[in-house]
Amino acid sequence: MRRTNLTDPDGTWAGLALDVRTRPRPDLCLRTAPRRLLLTQGGDPVLLGAVHPPACGVDFFRTDRFRSPVPPLRAYTARAYGGSAERWAHHFAELLASSPGTPLHDGRWVLSPDPRLRHWNHGRRPPAEYWSSMLIDGHPDGYVDWYLHNGSWEFLPLRPMLP
Repeated sequence: MRRTNLTDPDGTWAGLALDVRTRPRPDLCLRTAPRRLLLTQGGDPVLLGAVHPPACGVDFFRTDRFRSPVPPLRAYTARAYGGSAERWAHHFAELLASSPGTPLHDGRWVLSPDPRLRHWNHGRRPPAEYWSSMLIDGHPDGYVDWYLHNGSWEFLPLRPMLP
């Protein structure tokens, strides 16, 4: 995997491009069929979905078989990298490159700090409270209403979140 730092016209770091050429197939793979979704990891089903006609939402079921492609973050690592998005991107790229279960496959990928999600905390809530509110409810199953959740940038975790 080749890494290239991306910069804005003013020279500030904007992201990290990853050119992957040795992984023809990802370990984490999304498959679709009419009104069906299946997310697999190494051949194991991780997330199943059934789309409601006329595409107004999806019922989902998580199998609890998801394995994170990167190890858990430790406090000393967080302190070492501090608030540097560039250092975090390189660290994360290294973890993804060395992981047998990486979602990366042949092609070009970009790791970049996207400020859109951070700036949507209009209530100025504490970060833990804000990010917890961005999680879609339901474990192991639930429903995502695409009209209600449209454009909300919420997250569907693939495993239960720790309290």
